Amino acid sequence: KKFNVVQKRFSDPGYIEASKSETGETYVFVIGESQSKEHMSLYGYHRNSTPLLDSLSKTGDMTVFTNAFSSHTHTIMVLRDALTQANQYNGLNYTNVPSLINVLNAADFETVWLSNQVKLSNWDNIVSAIAMGCDKQIFVNKNIGEAVRNSPYDERVLPELENLLSDKSTKNRVIFVHLLGNHGQYAERYPNRFKTLPSKGAADYGVQGDLKIWEAYDNSIRYNDSILYEICDIVNTFAKGPSMVSYFADHAEDLSGNRGHNSGQFTFRMTQIPMFIWCNKMKFLRLFQKYRI
Repeated sequence: KKFNVVQKRFSDPGYIEASKSETGETYVFVIGESQSKEHMSLYGYHRNSTPLLDSLSKTGDMTVFTNAFSSHTHTIMVLRDALTQANQYNGLNYTNVPSLINVLNAADFETVWLSNQVKLSNWDNIVSAIAMGCDKQIFVNKNIGEAVRNSPYDERVLPELENLLSDKSTKNRVIFVHLLGNHGQYAERYPNRFKTLPSKGAADYGVQGDLKIWEAYDNSIRYNDSILYEICDIVNTFAKGPSMVSYFADHAEDLSGNRGHNSGQFTFRMTQIPMFIWCNKMKFLRLFQKYRI
């Protein structure tokens, strides 16, 4: 009952005034899950866990943020803050303020929510309610409840994204892509072909934790690297006008002591998230030249 009330609130937020003069732009906001920058070679990790993002970073088309932190250690609290006007500083109630999606709709953007997360569970209800404000919602993960086992791999969102961008439109477009990312159980987040980072045991990790868990987590990071690279490539190929991909993880993980992201065992490692913005510079350059910016 409460879910329906909140969903209605974000589907019909009342009058909001917003505008944008330029058209034909594409923005893809990718939300990761349970990813720690400490396990990404993009941030200096000693294992080659993000070779594709590393290559994008070297081209200069990607800006990597080194001091990004999540506002909480759990998905609902983080995305409640990230996707609405409410946050941990202003004391506003998220149900009484507009969402980012509401503002984009008011500015005549096409808005789409594409997700590999569970639509209805104790972990995702608030996020799903906010997502219902989008013009279109696509949930490739058909599980219900708190189970994340037997979930699709994140590659399932790629053909959906390609189909969305293949549809021609002169309007501005925003697509939110919510990945299952590096959610435990880590070994279930990637197909067998991505078991590419076998550990050398203590030589890689010392005595910080369960070696099998660390190895599985690093392999899930490597798989996520390929998904994010493919998303950028799809946007680069199919988006006709200026295009941008932004990425951040909802929270990180602390693998030492198998803490994960349990707020009851809080460490700052749980909030140290990756964040980057990639854009098609040539398409933006043509826009700048057109408007003499």
